[in-house]
Amino acid sequence: MDVLSVLLAIAAVWLVSHLLRWARYYSLLLKVPSSAVFGKYHWLMGHLAGIQDRQKYFYEQLPSLTQQDHRIRRFMIGPMARIAVSHPDTIALILKTSSPKQMTAYGLLLPFLGEGLLVSSGKKWARDRRLLTNAFHFNILKDYTPILHDACQVLIEKLHQHTQHAETQNVAFDFSNACCLLSLDVMLRCTMGVESNCQVEDSDYSKGVRRITELVFKRGVSAGCLMPDWLYFMTSDGGEMKRLCNMCHSFTHRIIADRKRKLADDGLLDDSPDTSYETQRKIVKGQVDFLDILLTVKDEDGMGMSEENIRDQVDTFLFEGHDTTSSCMRWLLYFLAKHPEIQQKCRLEAQASVGEDGFVRHSSLGQLTFITQCIKETLRHASPVPMMERELPEEMQLDNYTLPKGTDVDIDIFALHHNAALYPEPFKFWPERFSEEACERRDSHAFLGFSAGPRNCIGQVFAMNELRVAVSSLVSRFELRVDPSLPEPVFDDKVVMRSKPSIQLLVSAL
Repeated sequence: MDVLSVLLAIAAVWLVSHLLRWARYYSLLLKVPSSAVFGKYHWLMGHLAGIQDRQKYFYEQLPSLTQQDHRIRRFMIGPMARIAVSHPDTIALILKTSSPKQMTAYGLLLPFLGEGLLVSSGKKWARDRRLLTNAFHFNILKDYTPILHDACQVLIEKLHQHTQHAETQNVAFDFSNACCLLSLDVMLRCTMGVESNCQVEDSDYSKGVRRITELVFKRGVSAGCLMPDWLYFMTSDGGEMKRLCNMCHSFTHRIIADRKRKLADDGLLDDSPDTSYETQRKIVKGQVDFLDILLTVKDEDGMGMSEENIRDQVDTFLFEGHDTTSSCMRWLLYFLAKHPEIQQKCRLEAQASVGEDGFVRHSSLGQLTFITQCIKETLRHASPVPMMERELPEEMQLDNYTLPKGTDVDIDIFALHHNAALYPEPFKFWPERFSEEACERRDSHAFLGFSAGPRNCIGQVFAMNELRVAVSSLVSRFELRVDPSLPEPVFDDKVVMRSKPSIQLLVSAL
């Protein structure tokens, strides 16, 4: 037998084995029922047309989901079968391990975030997660509280100016943009040690991030999700995406380079393999932030992070830390304006906890019980991340269905949080759902404000502290009201939950 015949035989065996594997893969997934909420199936595009209109899904189709729909349902993105779940029992089985993120969706963020903690998996994710734990040490978070006060003070001064000028007294203030800039300012000050002045001058970086997430969402629910990156970047959207990513990367590169140069000039880059919080604090001689730890941390073999990994982590944390937190903040302020009796209850709690300077101390954050309930209810009702994805690392039995290894599973957080069996009147803003007694009665996976399991949000305590400080600072100084002349904002999913139109509220100084 000649060489060509051998090669053809090997190729034939390889092809047949892969065809058999794919045949079994799809035969198993096609046994999972689909759902009417995904709309009409198209032979080529699958259910893409049905999932593009997220507002229709949120407000019209979601209430019709059956309990079986919540447990498991199948939909098609082009030729690719995917599974959606939104019931605590099925979600718990998926989140109990550090299953890799599903790259069909998260891969769309790779050009922006690289392999930061959000997207990476396997040994790299485990190592990075371990190395970054010290960045959220209790003592570091405690040191951030005065910095949160300074950032909030900038927004407070802007609101005072708005209320004191006759031409703006009765004009609604744009909290969508203001909350986004406040959260970015907080992230830059606390985690990067940068005085950006972005709340006053606005920020091209923040605008760029918002546009990137819009482009990612647009690509994810269109034929663009089926394109390889090289082909997508040849389109007009892809060209814009590439330009914005380069702009954002230049921004973070300057921050990293400036800090690294300063640490080197001060002789503070240490070769010690010790990664303890105490050692990190000694290295930078005082205030430690996220970027200090990225630049100085070492693993058990004495290896630090590469330049590329540092940039990926900075891009990831600036994106996640400011975009998702500001989403919750703007919606919470809207809900408080819409429900003045709840706003007043928050105000009384805040005024009882703040110091002479009008800010709550770190030691008093735990006393803001009702404000914390309002934050969690906002995370439920206006889930900042409406959907997250996982790829099954091995075959799994889920509700009597066999899901093969490699199955893409979408965890529909918004549907989970609006399941009437878990949350009666799910579209009602009701903070008491998160009283201690109510939480004890509810399944631990019924609320995924910060995900759950090994891949939960590493910065959730920092985010909660930021929201507590911001909300208590604002409601203790101002009254927020809905402007009846403006249209009511609706949920607008662009990877991160936004509003359409932007949230604008009337403000009065107390």
